[in-house]
Amino acid sequence: MSSTLTNWTRLTTQLAVDAVLFDSDTEDVLKVFCLTEINCVPQAVIAPTLSSWPASYSNVRFYEIPVESDAINNEAVAMYGMIPNVRLFKNYGVQYDYVKSYYGTNTTNMENGIIANR
Repeated sequence: MSSTLTNWTRLTTQLAVDAVLFDSDTEDVLKVFCLTEINCVPQAVIAPTLSSWPASYSNVRFYEIPVESDAINNEAVAMYGMIPNVRLFKNYGVQYDYVKSYYGTNTTNMENGIIANR
């Protein structure tokens, strides 16, 4: 795991994604995954907003998954549609599904989802 310019922790392997999703110590914690792509203009547009969220929501965990990495093969994130894609996970070890998924650059909707599910 490494940090990104958005201050989100980057996950690059399927094992790293599983470790986050199935961590029993943080089962009730909202985990936000952003699927990204190299040179993605929409991602660059929303990056400044995304970078503020870890400081604003200290009780939420934020992760970035590059679609060109092995992590994208994890079944929880494999079907992603368009980029950027933000998915919210909570109690994944029980439900085996994401809470909400957002596509595109509407960070207001994304942030409202974080507020509603944190």
